[in-house]
Parts: sequence; structure tokens; C-alpha cells
Amino acid sequence: MANFYALVNKCDYVYLNTTRHIIKNIKDGQGGVAMEEYPDLQYFQRRIQELEDKVDQLRLSRRVLMNLVEKVEKEKAFFLTRLEKENRRLHRNNYKYACWLLKKNRQIVELESKIKGR
Repeated sequence: MANFYALVNKCDYVYLNTTRHIIKNIKDGQGGVAMEEYPDLQYFQRRIQELEDKVDQLRLSRRVLMNLVEKVEKEKAFFLTRLEKENRRLHRNNYKYACWLLKKNRQIVELESKIKGR
């Protein structure tokens, strides 16, 4: 199946180049056929040029979009790293606060037991 697609692509390439060669020869007057016999030739030449221009614009647009996607991915990774770092800091602070509360609770219990023991 891959060979079939390769053959089709090669045929398209040959056809396009042959068509361009014929158009160039006709434009240069070497085609052996008068321009009047091909009234749509100029239309197709303009259309080919328009399509080639659109392909160039699409390539440029694709490059711009890929650069934007890359930039967004970098920003996302940076933001995610920052959030993970902040999350670790908050967990550490939470642990320290919980330990401090536990220590203070023990002190309160000890003081209450001393007061009751008197």
C-alpha cells in the first residue's frame, strides 16, 4: 500500500512539473500552439500562482503557530514547576504548624494535670 502512495505522489509530482513545463513553453512561445487555443491558460496560471502563494502563507502560519505552541508549553512547564515548588513549601509549613500545635497541646495537658494534681 505504501508503494501505491509513493507511486501516486511521484505521478502527481511528474504531472505538476510537466504541466509547469508546458505552460512555460507556451508562455515563451515554444509550445507550437497559439495562446488563443488555450483561453483558460491565463486563468490557470493565475490560479496556480495564487495556490502557490497560499501554500507559502500556510507554511509561514504553521511556523508561527508552532512557535506559539512551543512558547505556551514552556510557560505551562514553568508555571507548573512554580506551583509544585509552592505546594512543597506549603506542605512543609503545614507540617511545622501541626507539630507546633501538637507541642502546645501537650503543654496545655501537662499544665492542666499539674493544676488538678495540687
